[in-house]
This record gives sequence, structure tokens and C-alpha cells, in this order.
Amino acid sequence: MAKKTTKKRGRPKGKGNAQVQTVDVRLSRCNKCGSTERSKYYQKRELALTGINQDGEIYNRVIWRRTRCLECDQIRDDRTYIFVPPTD
Repeated sequence: MAKKTTKKRGRPKGKGNAQVQTVDVRLSRCNKCGSTERSKYYQKRELALTGINQDGEIYNRVIWRRTRCLECDQIRDDRTYIFVPPTD
């Protein structure tokens, strides 16, 4: 029987850590109790709208996702403004 060869796992020797940017993201909070604990998102809705968000960034899509607060059972829609670059 032929002997199996195994590849070494992990990062190759001499390869440094990748430099990545850190971006701060705001968590959505329950309007009733202020908790950030929530259930999985469901009923995702997306609409092509263009504008400028509260941080002064341009967006061209708005996404609403329904969720439930795990602390007080309040249902809410989390709204996200995103920018999708046009494809040619």
C-alpha cells in the first residue's frame, strides 16, 4: 500500500500577521429595556433607497430585519443603511 503524505497545517513559516482595519459597529438596543440581547433576525426586507445616514455616509440600500428582545420579549425592526458599489 502507498504511504500517504500529509501537508503541514497552519500559516507558512516566515509569513507575518495580516494587517486589518478595525471598524466600530453600534449594537442595536431594545427601546423598552435597553438590552442588546436579541433573537436571530427574521423577515428581512431590503429596499433600494439613496441618501446620507446620520454619520454622513452615503447609502444606496436600506435593510430592515425583525428580531425579539431576549430580556423583555419586545419585537423590533433593526434598520441598517448600506452602500453597495455599482458593478459594471
